[in-house]
Amino acid sequence: MGFDDRLLHTLIVKRLAAETSGGAETIGGADTTLVADTATGDVTVTVASDADISADDWLRIGDALETEVRQVTGVLAGVVTLSEALAIPHDAGDQIRELDDAGDPALDELGQPVTGEMTVATVPGLIQPRSAREVAAASQAGAAIGHFVGYMRPLDGLTTRDWIEKDGTRFDIIAVPDAAGLGHHLELALEQVS
Repeated sequence: MGFDDRLLHTLIVKRLAAETSGGAETIGGADTTLVADTATGDVTVTVASDADISADDWLRIGDALETEVRQVTGVLAGVVTLSEALAIPHDAGDQIRELDDAGDPALDELGQPVTGEMTVATVPGLIQPRSAREVAAASQAGAAIGHFVGYMRPLDGLTTRDWIEKDGTRFDIIAVPDAAGLGHHLELALEQVS
């Protein structure tokens, strides 16, 4: 049985991100629609026309009150790759419009940036509780260790500011060690929050 066969859980990696209003629509910029439904966590969208879309463009995705702003990292044959995963699902036919920039951060009544949960990725993984002996030995050695360990393939940009959700339970990331330093997989130190 290989490593990937042991990754029995679906892990949703999340972080807080500042919400933005999105800049002004670019005159003569991309104006197209989705050709397929999207799901929360998707990092690609399929569009009716990618003629005016290129890397580094900012796009407003969605209709009415269900919009979000993402930057383009690549385009190939109608498939647009986004810099961040989608936070909400969108329907086929929803609008895609190019923006001048990401816009200003949304501010609360005290003038502070409004943040919201953002899904970074949905990946296969495994979360297991640590034994009492493991927790005691590590804490005596002064190591950062949680009461759970999470196994997954390396994920670019994963830090201790992120958290993982599995079946509605949140696990904060305490440490992000590369198992054996070989880049094969991560053995995350996790603490159950809810």
